[in-house]
Amino acid sequence: MNVDAELKKIHRVAFYVWGAMLGSIFIYAAVIEFLSRSPEGSAILPGNENSETIKYVFIGLAIASYLVIPVIKRAYGLVSGAKYPFSAAITKLYTGSMIIFAVCEVPAVLGVALYFLAGSRVDFYMFLAISILMFIIYFPRVEQWREMIE
Repeated sequence: MNVDAELKKIHRVAFYVWGAMLGSIFIYAAVIEFLSRSPEGSAILPGNENSETIKYVFIGLAIASYLVIPVIKRAYGLVSGAKYPFSAAITKLYTGSMIIFAVCEVPAVLGVALYFLAGSRVDFYMFLAISILMFIIYFPRVEQWREMIE
């Protein structure tokens, strides 16, 4: 078995999943733009004082999602200097990456929810930007994966 070729194959799959999940948040943006053109609007609580409270709760959840990723990385052993046999490393890297990608998408989903609650496209795009930034920061790098294999 060629370890490097197998690693690149699994990494490519993780890359495609990363790209699909990143792409899905742009679909959220297209849906929000389409709905915002509607004359009746889509917000449940527009102008309500509770919408500001919900916004700050969601900001806290977005920050928490960013802060939980290092915990996930430690839980899966995806830390600098960790070495694993090939099969264990691939399982840890792939599974950990999928969970991290899902967490990266959380701010965008919160932004969609906030849009439907309060009707603010600006807030949605703020959460979308946070999500994109998280996807960029936690992009799966094959060099990091290679370092974890014994």
